[in-house]
Amino acid sequence: MSDDPIHFSDIQLATIDAIVSLFESNSPARYDAVAHSAGDAGGLSYGKHQAALVGGQLYALIKMYCDAPGAKYADNFRTYLPALQAGDRALDNDTTLYALLKKAATDPVMQDVQDRYFRDNYMRPALQEVQACGFMNALSCAVVYDSFIQGSWSHGANIKGRTIAKVGAPSAANERDWISAYLATRRAWLVSRGADLARSVYRIDALTALVTAGTWDLALPLPVAMTNYVFTLSAWDLNAHLFADPIFRVDPDHFGVVKARLAVAPEGRDRHVQSLMATLGLIDPVKGVDGRFGVTSANAFKAFQLSCGVAQTGIVDQDAYLLLCDAYRRRVDPPKAASVDALRELPPAQHPDVDRPLAAASTVTGAGAVVALAGATALPTSGASTPPEPQAAPAAPSQAPAAGAGASSAPATSSPPPATAQTPAKSPEAMTARESPKTQAPATTATPAKPAPAQTTATSAGATLSPEWLSLGREFLPWVAIVLIALTAMLILTGRRRAY
Repeated sequence: MSDDPIHFSDIQLATIDAIVSLFESNSPARYDAVAHSAGDAGGLSYGKHQAALVGGQLYALIKMYCDAPGAKYADNFRTYLPALQAGDRALDNDTTLYALLKKAATDPVMQDVQDRYFRDNYMRPALQEVQACGFMNALSCAVVYDSFIQGSWSHGANIKGRTIAKVGAPSAANERDWISAYLATRRAWLVSRGADLARSVYRIDALTALVTAGTWDLALPLPVAMTNYVFTLSAWDLNAHLFADPIFRVDPDHFGVVKARLAVAPEGRDRHVQSLMATLGLIDPVKGVDGRFGVTSANAFKAFQLSCGVAQTGIVDQDAYLLLCDAYRRRVDPPKAASVDALRELPPAQHPDVDRPLAAASTVTGAGAVVALAGATALPTSGASTPPEPQAAPAAPSQAPAAGAGASSAPATSSPPPATAQTPAKSPEAMTARESPKTQAPATTATPAKPAPAQTTATSAGATLSPEWLSLGREFLPWVAIVLIALTAMLILTGRRRAY
């Protein structure tokens, strides 16, 4: 709406549009709403803001749709255009037309046509009036726009003129007082016009409640008082393209509170919370996501709070919403571990602030030796052998592992042996997902240190026994010794008998 005479934010204009849609169809954007009443002078009405048959609004809307490229049901509507143009009240009871109107509302072309029609014919003139009056608040614009939709601003009832007669001309200086007086004047007039118009005073009461609450900028979430219930208008009731993050949309500070209640109409914020919960497997993704956060949803959220170790209130407030968002992000976009190739390209990190002594988990055993990762025994390589995986990349020795966690058989020393650095040490910011300041040993980039004495058990051929073989050897060595002693004794006894 860049060519509009006054510029509220896109979100504020969308909020104004959603408020009026609530008044007209009990939904922030119900494109398929069809209504008619025998006592309604406007006759059959259709769309999110109810374009009326009498007066030609419905004809203009449907004609605009028929002329739009790609309109799926244009041919079906063309047979109705003459009767729509004539304002034929017989259409009030045409069930075939009802079904066609509802079906067409699923067409994205119809939704776009409705948005453009109401913007060009009602929102833009309302913004011109707001500018002429000197009003600067979004709530004032909502009051004027709602009057344009219902038809009582300066035509017909001319509530604007009636208010000027009471409190004077509107201006920036008296904006809030003037809007309050306007709403009171409009309500009194509607009550005086009989049952059909008197029933619509709920929209005046809702706007008056927003004035009383001081929500002049229409910041979301926004409670809108409808007949016998309150609809909490939120960012998730507006078009996703208005927000940089179409999923989370607002800062948690502006999230509000979702708790169990008997909801009359589905709300976007409730549906958003339920969608996150469904992704986490807390509720059924089909039956559980209905936009009504009731007792079932609250109990499921209590289970989530229990898993997080926080109080089980079943209420989604700012802190609880942060927990839910964090769990959702970890589920849909888990942290990815660095590949072996990525680790091979990165040098060891330096962390001089490690506060625990490092165990000599591994040492360099000579030319071509591979430094062990995570406390495994260092394995020297020969010309014919292939380096084992995932030890292809040099890495600094880690802290001493816990017992039974694959620790080396070498005894721990009071200080770690110096590690050789083949590439410059990387900064803490360059750590991979598999590294941590708490487990990464400091590396040196100075001149190469002399190899420390080998602390691994080697065979005569220079090969190293693996920890598994060492463990088996320790377990069975005593039994082997006993057997050998027994055999020796038997040989001695046999030899003596032969001597006799």
